[in-house]
Amino acid sequence: MAMAIVRSLRPCLTVPGPRRFRRNVAGRPTSDPVVGDGFDTAALARILRSMPPEELAEGVRVNRDALLGQAFARFADQLSDVGRRQRGVIKWRISGADDGGHDRWFVVLRDGSCEAGRDLDLRPRVTFTVGALDFLRLVTGNADPARLVLSRRLRIRGDLLWAARMPRLFSIPR
Repeated sequence: MAMAIVRSLRPCLTVPGPRRFRRNVAGRPTSDPVVGDGFDTAALARILRSMPPEELAEGVRVNRDALLGQAFARFADQLSDVGRRQRGVIKWRISGADDGGHDRWFVVLRDGSCEAGRDLDLRPRVTFTVGALDFLRLVTGNADPARLVLSRRLRIRGDLLWAARMPRLFSIPR
């Protein structure tokens, strides 16, 4: 069953070649996966909508690092004109890591651009804590952020007014 899940997610996960080292927004070397043009956000959104929940949870568990890496690498592509005029750091705490903790990802908006990286030591304007599957549903337009907050599956700390503007800062694929 796990192989079927991996095969169904494969169209979304085309990462060319081995990982390369590059510099993140803080200027430190990182080994985050280099994302190719083959990542299909629309295909991922369709899979998240159509796959049965238990298979989807297993697929995200098996492909967690690749899915999160590719999703964060696409934040810059989804930045709207409103987002280009903003400055701030968004911290994402993605729960459900193998060690039982959180993965920390940062999205930095400044000077009309957007960059994402892991474990940066930047002071966030807002912090979102969410599970990996809910995060992927959220960034592909398959989850309602208000419902996630009300069900306590999405927690927000920091500037709540700025957090409420997030949907206008990024173009969410449908």
